[in-house]
Amino acid sequence: MNFLKKLFSSSNLELQINDGGRAAAGYKGKAGDCVVRSIAIVTNLPYQKIYDDLYKANEEFRTTSKTKLARSLKQKNDSPRSGTHRVVVKKYLEKLGWQWTPTMFIGKVVKFI
Repeated sequence: MNFLKKLFSSSNLELQINDGGRAAAGYKGKAGDCVVRSIAIVTNLPYQKIYDDLYKANEEFRTTSKTKLARSLKQKNDSPRSGTHRVVVKKYLEKLGWQWTPTMFIGKVVKFI
């Protein structure tokens, strides 16, 4: 956190801490739920709704998809707390009216503007 404060102190930008409604939904501690939090922030939808939707989407992907990835998943991995696969996120964002735009590609150098 101190790193971010130092980074933002020398710019015109203001650091805003936002958990996407995670604490208000009753969750504590750390989790790998960055997808849920980021979607909640940009869509202004409740954290719990996004969490529930992605849990169901993860479960549906694991049980209905014929891909090697889906077959390798365990039921305990349905929780968005342990991450959400790109395939599921892309489909969910499209359902919300968003368009997936990849910003990194294999073999390409990441460019910062």
